[in-house]
Amino acid sequence: MKYKQIFNSGVTFQQFYDTAQDRYKNYADNAIRNYLNLERDLEKVSSIISKFNILAIGENWCIDSIINIPVVHWLEKNNENIKLKVIDTDSYSKFMPNGKVITPTFIIMNQ
Repeated sequence: MKYKQIFNSGVTFQQFYDTAQDRYKNYADNAIRNYLNLERDLEKVSSIISKFNILAIGENWCIDSIINIPVVHWLEKNNENIKLKVIDTDSYSKFMPNGKVITPTFIIMNQ
């Protein structure tokens, strides 16, 4: 299995967000507003100089996914070395047919 292939099949955070139902978008919007307070952590985030990809396996109807994936999106927005892609569990199962996954799951890959 090639994680790069799985990563490349993922969608952006915005695409993940845009396909969510309104009530789940409200949860995400709330999370995003709360994470705006993370500005004090920008120095730590900007000190990351290694490039890496984060593959998030999640569902936009899953409260845990819709609350936590925006945090990783915030990291991506604030450091060009971090790239995020989101894939749903059905798409992931094409690559891992016998594997079960709990959402959200984050796979961090170096270049």
